[in-house]
Amino acid sequence: MVSGALTKYTWEASRFFITPDKFHFYDKRSIDIRTHALFISMIDFGMERGIASYEVVVDEMMVRILRMCGWPLNVLNTGTGSLSEKVYYGNLPCCSKALEKIMFIANKHNKNCDAHSYSLKSSSCVEPLSSLA
Repeated sequence: MVSGALTKYTWEASRFFITPDKFHFYDKRSIDIRTHALFISMIDFGMERGIASYEVVVDEMMVRILRMCGWPLNVLNTGTGSLSEKVYYGNLPCCSKALEKIMFIANKHNKNCDAHSYSLKSSSCVEPLSSLA
């Protein structure tokens, strides 16, 4: 365990994604709107409870999903998973800056989405844990 990990300001998140629906499964440029909604809800949950970030271990595909959705992964280390795949250990910030970016991308790629009507609870982004060490 990394020093300072899993404090009251950092929560662990695992297996957080939405399986693509049949309409988006073959469209590599699109992310299911439910994934955007999940990420928005995770950030909102964190901001309401004063959580600075989620501590995660993700594979290449999840890194790509996070990047496409606009949630910046602060990579602290890399390694090899149980299936010999590359995995990334890092933090996902819970802040209005990340929330706004995800909502912007959700609206841009999903014409029936009105994520901007979602109200923001916080106005600042916390520093990544790597900068606190």
